Amino acid sequence: MSAPIPQATSSLSRLCCLIRIGFRLFVTVSLLAGSLAAQIDKDALILELGKPVERELRGGQAHSYRILLTSGQYIHIVVDQRGIDVVVALFGPDGKRLTEVDSPNGTLGPEPIYWITDASGTYRLEVRSDDKAVPAGRYQAKIEELRTARTPDRNSVAAERTFIEGQKLFAQATPESSRKAIEKYKESLLLRRNSGDQSGEALTLSTIGDVYSILDEKHQALDFLNRALPLWRAVGDRSGEAYTLGSIGMICHDLGEPQKAVSFLNQALPLMQALGDRSGEALARGHPRLDPRDGPALDARP
Repeated sequence: MSAPIPQATSSLSRLCCLIRIGFRLFVTVSLLAGSLAAQIDKDALILELGKPVERELRGGQAHSYRILLTSGQYIHIVVDQRGIDVVVALFGPDGKRLTEVDSPNGTLGPEPIYWITDASGTYRLEVRSDDKAVPAGRYQAKIEELRTARTPDRNSVAAERTFIEGQKLFAQATPESSRKAIEKYKESLLLRRNSGDQSGEALTLSTIGDVYSILDEKHQALDFLNRALPLWRAVGDRSGEAYTLGSIGMICHDLGEPQKAVSFLNQALPLMQALGDRSGEALARGHPRLDPRDGPALDARP
């Protein structure tokens, strides 16, 4: 009866050895991950309320920012694109991605983040360009609002989540998914309006207009873009205003109103120049659908 004991002892020894090896690997990976996170935190700038940061970003590059937050805070961050299309993501203190936004507004206009924290610690904002082939551009990162969360703030967060659902549908790039995206955007629009978020309302109206334009429903597109324009002006967002003016101008030409098209593009140009959006400026100047006979030449200022 004593013969099986050495075999059982041997199996137990092997099991203990495997557990020790597994534990060592776990500790090693954890230390490496901690070291990497510490390096990221060391290199990242601190983003604070009332202290916007403007930087140049190259294609394929990413910038990180540390944000110190406590549990139960509402934060509204805006990354204003000025000549480069960026993706913006927020990560929690544990390193997990909380939300990510990439609005269909090209190289100009805001990428907003809305969040209510459920833990205290250092959060990380990432601003990146996913296309290595695009030229460098600029952006401004700014904390627009930071406070203890209130009921309207929860509406803002819900609106953003619904907007992101719309983006995912739009990314499927079919007429059916685009129409479903519009419905999600309209749900988001109502929530933004109820929370008093004029900037978010303007972005959502512009986005709905852009999707209608892609679906070749130009009059519907103009209706939403024209509703967005005064809101951009009311909140003083020049990049959103410039982008919307440019979109209206191009649609006007498609509708056979070239003089209106030139007028709107001429309004967009000085804004694009002031923001340093060279790609948008070049598009407005040399829009292939415009003909010099359509009206006065576009503003030729350098």
